Amino acid sequence: MSKYTPLRDYMAAVPDEVLEFSLSFEKIEELLNSRLPQKAERDREWWSNEVNGRDPQPAAWRQAGWLVKFVELPERWVKFWRDGKNSDKLS
Repeated sequence: MSKYTPLRDYMAAVPDEVLEFSLSFEKIEELLNSRLPQKAERDREWWSNEVNGRDPQPAAWRQAGWLVKFVELPERWVKFWRDGKNSDKLS
């Protein structure tokens, strides 16, 4: 189980009619029951949608059917939008 499984599960439970939503870093940390890595606080690349096998966090939101649309580092929030393909959506 990945550290980001609780985030994936939370996002997978968002109703299908919701096309985008935002989460504060604080809410994500609450879901994970731990702090985000420092890189998440300072590097937009950490919030990439690329699944390259190294980073587990994009796999979490992509498996739940979401993509990062925008991240606001100074204000500590991220906006997600529903992946139109939903190819990785959990059953």
